[in-house]
Amino acid sequence: MSTPTEWKKYTQSKPPEWKVWRSMIDRCTQPSNASYHKYHDMGITVCERWRLHSWGFDLFLMDMGPRPKGKFVVDRIDPTKGYCPENCRWLDEYTNATRMRHDNDIVDEAPEEGTEVCPF
Repeated sequence: MSTPTEWKKYTQSKPPEWKVWRSMIDRCTQPSNASYHKYHDMGITVCERWRLHSWGFDLFLMDMGPRPKGKFVVDRIDPTKGYCPENCRWLDEYTNATRMRHDNDIVDEAPEEGTEVCPF
């Protein structure tokens, strides 16, 4: 992909989970990503299974399951640990935002009743 237009067409043809997976990898591994230093400085990584395996996306999707309908993000259950099947779940954006204070300190709140989350 040599142009931004070609890249946009390529990424638009991918399922929404692919874009979430790719963003997760980039913010933990690419110094050019705006969030890289925040994640890198905290020691947040992506497990080898999802990052290095040639089928990383397929394994991510198998472990996480399809993203629920609506605005869901990958949530790290323990925010001091990295992205791996045991520490990640789908969580709606609102509930995820309530877990964080504006100063990035963690607020320990349970998801609202009826919120779909991945059991991992």
